[in-house]
Amino acid sequence: MLQEGRGDICQRMDQYGHGRGTMHGGCGQYSLVPARYCYALTAPLTPDQAVLLEPMGVAHNALEAISVAGEDVLVLGCGPVGLFAIAIAKALGARAVYGMDQVSGKLELARTMGASRVIHTGKVSGIRVSCMFKSSSHFKIVIECDISIL
Repeated sequence: MLQEGRGDICQRMDQYGHGRGTMHGGCGQYSLVPARYCYALTAPLTPDQAVLLEPMGVAHNALEAISVAGEDVLVLGCGPVGLFAIAIAKALGARAVYGMDQVSGKLELARTMGASRVIHTGKVSGIRVSCMFKSSSHFKIVIECDISIL
């Protein structure tokens, strides 16, 4: 996919924490990181704030590639990337943003991040969820941030 400028999905990807050539994952308490993957922060961020830059960047890159202004957006999964997707979709002018997850606490956070409505998959049958999508052209844009929500 490098020919298309999509290094993020290249089979020969070699980046810190993912892909071949990496010895350490990105979620350890300590890790050795090659200098080419380190950036000096120019804003006064705490370490707790700085670690949120990566999941926010993932959500931003996805939403930047599509036009959400004036559209209804469904975000599947309200973990870190999904929560940022909700906030960024709202900031980019989405008409309404819906968050879907099976964890009540994550849905509360989704509301805090700007979700217009939340859907608890543990309290809605799979058939009912399926009907919501099939009986309506309501969601032109669906952002998948968690494969385990249904």
